[in-house]
Amino acid sequence: MNELLESINRIVGPSGVLTGADVRSRAASWACSDPCGAGAIVRPASTAELAEVMRCCHARRQPVVPAGGGTGLVEGTHATATEIQVSTERMTAI
Repeated sequence: MNELLESINRIVGPSGVLTGADVRSRAASWACSDPCGAGAIVRPASTAELAEVMRCCHARRQPVVPAGGGTGLVEGTHATATEIQVSTERMTAI
């Protein structure tokens, strides 16, 4: 996954990829205080960045779990250590 994250880092910049303790410091969801279990959290800032990140993940058959506003009650955004969570939190402009 390290090679993939290096490629993604070139797309979204250093503030767009969270790993290690930065991932674990986040709750799995607003309804669950367990730490996030994703291998990394990728935070693109535009639809162009998101599309490129998804192309990279697809080419490497990397599982991706989307995370939007964090308001879901079904906890469908829980990711495992082998998955990348893609958060739209930096996509704040139209």
